[in-house]
Amino acid sequence: MGKSSAGAELDAIEAVYRGRLADLRRVATAITGNREAAFDAVQDAFAIAVHRRRQFRGEGSLDAWVWRIVVHSARDRVAADAARAARAAAASSTNGGTRSDGTAVPVRELVSLLP
Repeated sequence: MGKSSAGAELDAIEAVYRGRLADLRRVATAITGNREAAFDAVQDAFAIAVHRRRQFRGEGSLDAWVWRIVVHSARDRVAADAARAARAAAASSTNGGTRSDGTAVPVRELVSLLP
C-alpha cells in the first residue's frame, strides 16, 4: 500500500497526514521556532508531496519521504525569515526612506519587507 509504479497514492499521503500531523507540526515548530510558520511549513510540505507524488520511488517508506519534505519546508521557512529580517535590518538602517548613498528606497521594496 502507498506505492505503485506511478509513485505514491493520494490515499497513502492522506493517511500519513492524518496519522502524523501532530508529530510533523511539533518537529516543524522546533525547527522554525514559530508555531504559525511551522503549521504553514507542514501545509506547504503536503502540497508539495501531493504535487510530486509521482516522484516517490518507493526506495524507502512514504512516511520518511514526507518527513524529509516537511523538514526541508521548515528549513526553507527559517531561511526565508532570516533573509526577510536581513532586508528589514538593512531598510531600518536607512534614514527616512533614503539609502546611505542618498538614493530613495522604493516604496515597493519597503512594503516587501513587511511580515
